[in-house]
Amino acid sequence: MRDLNKTLITLLILLYVLIMTVEASAQPSLKLSPTSSDAKKLIELIELAIKGGEINNISSALAREVTVNIRNAETGLFSSNQSVVILQNYFSSRRILQFEFTTKQNEHEPFYATGGGSFAIKGRREHFQIYVGLTIKDGRLMISQFNVY
Repeated sequence: MRDLNKTLITLLILLYVLIMTVEASAQPSLKLSPTSSDAKKLIELIELAIKGGEINNISSALAREVTVNIRNAETGLFSSNQSVVILQNYFSSRRILQFEFTTKQNEHEPFYATGGGSFAIKGRREHFQIYVGLTIKDGRLMISQFNVY
Protein backbone atom coordinates (compact mmCIF):
# COMPACT_ATOMS: atom_id res chain seq x y z
CA MET A 1 0.00 0.00 0.00
CA ARG A 2 2.82 2.36 0.85
CA ASP A 3 4.48 1.77 -2.53
CA LEU A 4 1.16 2.37 -4.28
CA ASN A 5 0.74 5.76 -2.55
CA LYS A 6 4.31 6.71 -3.45
CA THR A 7 3.74 5.73 -7.09
CA LEU A 8 0.43 7.59 -7.18
CA ILE A 9 2.01 10.78 -5.78
CA THR A 10 4.87 10.54 -8.28
CA LEU A 11 2.38 10.14 -11.16
CA LEU A 12 0.35 13.12 -9.96
CA ILE A 13 3.47 15.29 -9.77
CA LEU A 14 4.53 14.23 -13.27
CA LEU A 15 1.02 14.91 -14.58
CA TYR A 16 1.04 18.37 -12.98
CA VAL A 17 4.45 19.19 -14.50
CA LEU A 18 3.27 17.96 -17.92
CA ILE A 19 0.10 20.07 -17.77
CA MET A 20 2.02 23.18 -16.72
CA THR A 21 4.57 22.67 -19.50
CA VAL A 22 1.88 22.29 -22.17
CA GLU A 23 -0.02 25.31 -20.84
CA ALA A 24 3.09 27.50 -20.80
CA SER A 25 4.09 26.52 -24.34
CA ALA A 26 0.56 27.16 -25.63
CA GLN A 27 0.65 30.80 -24.55
CA PRO A 28 1.97 33.28 -27.11
CA SER A 29 5.34 34.84 -26.45
CA LEU A 30 4.93 38.35 -25.07
CA LYS A 31 8.07 40.00 -26.39
CA LEU A 32 7.23 43.67 -26.33
CA SER A 33 8.49 45.94 -29.05
CA PRO A 34 9.67 49.45 -28.32
CA THR A 35 6.95 51.99 -28.95
CA SER A 36 7.03 55.45 -30.46
CA SER A 37 7.00 56.89 -26.94
CA ASP A 38 10.18 54.88 -26.18
CA ALA A 39 11.80 56.36 -29.29
CA LYS A 40 10.66 59.85 -28.32
CA LYS A 41 12.12 59.47 -24.81
CA LEU A 42 15.43 58.13 -26.11
CA ILE A 43 15.74 60.94 -28.66
CA GLU A 44 15.06 63.50 -25.90
CA LEU A 45 17.70 61.84 -23.70
CA ILE A 46 20.25 61.97 -26.54
CA GLU A 47 19.46 65.64 -27.17
CA LEU A 48 19.98 66.49 -23.48
CA ALA A 49 23.24 64.50 -23.38
CA ILE A 50 24.56 66.41 -26.40
CA LYS A 51 23.49 69.79 -25.01
CA GLY A 52 25.20 69.04 -21.71
CA GLY A 53 28.22 67.34 -23.24
CA GLU A 54 27.42 64.31 -21.08
CA ILE A 55 27.62 61.41 -23.51
CA ASN A 56 28.03 58.97 -20.60
CA ASN A 57 24.32 59.51 -19.93
CA ILE A 58 23.46 57.59 -23.11
CA SER A 59 26.11 54.87 -22.86
CA SER A 60 23.55 52.25 -21.80
CA ALA A 61 21.52 52.98 -24.95
CA LEU A 62 24.39 52.27 -27.34
CA ALA A 63 24.16 49.06 -29.35
CA ARG A 64 26.93 46.50 -29.03
CA GLU A 65 28.39 47.92 -32.26
CA VAL A 66 27.85 51.51 -33.33
CA THR A 67 28.72 53.17 -36.62
CA VAL A 68 30.39 56.45 -35.67
CA ASN A 69 31.29 59.13 -38.21
CA ILE A 70 32.82 62.34 -36.93
CA ARG A 71 33.90 65.00 -39.39
CA ASN A 72 37.71 65.27 -39.56
CA ALA A 73 38.09 62.61 -36.88
CA GLU A 74 36.92 59.05 -36.29
CA THR A 75 34.98 56.94 -38.75
CA GLY A 76 34.09 53.29 -38.44
CA LEU A 77 32.25 50.55 -36.62
CA PHE A 78 33.10 50.61 -32.92
CA SER A 79 32.07 48.72 -29.79
CA SER A 80 29.74 50.55 -27.43
CA ASN A 81 32.64 51.22 -25.02
CA GLN A 82 34.84 52.60 -27.80
CA SER A 83 31.95 54.73 -29.06
CA VAL A 84 31.43 56.29 -25.63
CA VAL A 85 35.12 57.21 -25.40
CA ILE A 86 35.21 58.64 -28.94
CA LEU A 87 32.03 60.69 -28.48
CA GLN A 88 32.98 61.84 -24.98
CA ASN A 89 36.39 63.01 -26.22
CA TYR A 90 34.76 64.89 -29.09
CA PHE A 91 32.16 66.67 -26.98
CA SER A 92 34.44 67.34 -23.99
CA SER A 93 36.75 69.44 -26.17
CA ARG A 94 33.85 71.61 -27.35
CA ARG A 95 31.45 73.81 -25.43
CA ILE A 96 27.99 73.31 -26.87
CA LEU A 97 26.33 76.69 -27.30
CA GLN A 98 23.10 75.48 -28.86
CA PHE A 99 21.70 72.19 -30.16
CA GLU A 100 18.30 70.87 -31.17
CA PHE A 101 16.99 67.86 -33.07
CA THR A 102 14.82 69.40 -35.77
CA THR A 103 13.74 66.21 -37.53
CA LYS A 104 12.59 63.28 -35.42
CA GLN A 105 11.25 60.02 -36.75
CA ASN A 106 9.84 58.56 -33.57
CA GLU A 107 6.48 57.33 -34.85
CA HIS A 108 7.62 54.17 -36.64
CA GLU A 109 10.74 52.37 -37.84
CA PRO A 110 13.30 53.37 -38.89
CA PHE A 111 13.66 55.58 -35.82
CA TYR A 112 16.14 58.46 -36.17
CA ALA A 113 16.77 62.09 -35.33
CA THR A 114 18.77 64.81 -37.02
CA GLY A 115 19.51 68.36 -36.07
CA GLY A 116 22.14 70.99 -35.67
CA GLY A 117 23.73 73.49 -33.43
CA SER A 118 26.89 75.36 -32.66
CA PHE A 119 29.81 74.96 -30.31
CA ALA A 120 32.83 76.96 -29.21
CA ILE A 121 36.33 75.59 -29.60
CA LYS A 122 39.55 77.52 -29.11
CA GLY A 123 37.69 80.83 -29.20
CA ARG A 124 35.91 80.02 -32.48
CA ARG A 125 32.25 79.33 -33.04
CA GLU A 126 31.49 76.41 -35.36
CA HIS A 127 28.28 74.83 -36.59
CA PHE A 128 27.61 71.12 -36.62
CA GLN A 129 24.91 68.64 -37.64
CA ILE A 130 24.12 65.33 -36.00
CA TYR A 131 22.31 62.26 -37.27
CA VAL A 132 21.43 59.50 -34.80
CA GLY A 133 20.00 56.20 -36.05
CA LEU A 134 18.17 53.84 -33.71
CA THR A 135 17.56 50.13 -34.08
CA ILE A 136 15.67 47.48 -32.16
CA LYS A 137 17.90 44.73 -30.77
CA ASP A 138 16.59 42.00 -28.45
CA GLY A 139 13.43 44.00 -27.81
CA ARG A 140 15.33 47.17 -26.84
CA LEU A 141 15.72 50.41 -28.72
CA MET A 142 19.43 51.10 -29.18
CA ILE A 143 21.63 53.74 -30.81
CA SER A 144 23.24 52.07 -33.82
CA GLN A 145 24.57 55.10 -35.70
CA PHE A 146 25.97 58.44 -34.56
CA ASN A 147 27.19 60.93 -37.18
CA VAL A 148 28.60 64.40 -36.54
CA TYR A 149 29.08 66.66 -39.59
